Amino acid sequence: MKKSFITVAALVLAAVFFGTCLSAGIAEAAWPEKNITVIITHGSGGDTDFNARLMCRL
Repeated sequence: MKKSFITVAALVLAAVFFGTCLSAGIAEAAWPEKNITVIITHGSGGDTDFNARLMCRL
């Protein structure tokens, strides 16, 4: 019983993993190629500003 549960759980996790990998490629192909403006309402130099600047590099 325990071995079959582990096998089924591993198969489900593998299916979810490969499903998300495939959908990421499809979503990337449909992504528009235009700039995004990020507006931060907090002061410069804070944690929010720092994290936003890191995300803008992506």
